[in-house]
Amino acid sequence: MLTACSPNIYIPSPTNIPLPGNKSELKIGGSLGTAGLNFEGSYAIDTHIVILADYAFNNSTDSNTYSNNNYGEIGGGYYTKFDEHGRFELLGTVGLGSVSANQFYKGFNIGGPPPLYRYIVSNENYNKFSLQGDIGMTRKIIEIGFSAKFSFISMPNITYHKQDVGYYGGYHVYSDTSLSIANNEFFFEPCYYINLGIKNVKLHFCEGLSFPMSSNNELWLFNNLDTRFFVAFGLTIDLFRKD
Repeated sequence: MLTACSPNIYIPSPTNIPLPGNKSELKIGGSLGTAGLNFEGSYAIDTHIVILADYAFNNSTDSNTYSNNNYGEIGGGYYTKFDEHGRFELLGTVGLGSVSANQFYKGFNIGGPPPLYRYIVSNENYNKFSLQGDIGMTRKIIEIGFSAKFSFISMPNITYHKQDVGYYGGYHVYSDTSLSIANNEFFFEPCYYINLGIKNVKLHFCEGLSFPMSSNNELWLFNNLDTRFFVAFGLTIDLFRKD
């Protein structure tokens, strides 16, 4: 049986929350977090229409683990202002990602040699479709807000294996167990953000949770298939802002 020491097959990237205040407002930013390096941008093409794009990648290798995750998305939607400093938007995005991992894990065994496991995750690509509603407050030195995001992920080609291995007289695979994972999964991914700095340049912090919503959520939880939370810290630059 797979354990919680196995690698993730889904690592949510930070939510891109533009919340512009005027036409032609351009935001670009970068951050480092649970999804690795993340770059994002948005542009208000009209008084109520905004477009956005972002990309996250994480490639890590050590003596026991190889992991590669990539995800990019584009989208857009409606935004508006309320009161003097309030912002609201409703956005839709479509994205494409890929994930692969090869991880060795040494188990625990009282009175004998520890078992050695190898986890192999591969997925040519996956598709993600999201709908999010964002609300926030914008001032010159601080911006705070909240996002409620619903995502649908399709993973038609994913494979996930656990192998019992040993090096006694050479490399041997004693067993190979495949985990059956549903091809499609819905997620609820709420988060909050805080931007702090001067009018056009601010430090950025985002933290959120990721909840599988189908009947397979216990399988995802027990087998560590997703990170369950995401966090990012970085910098955002806001150009052509009028207020």
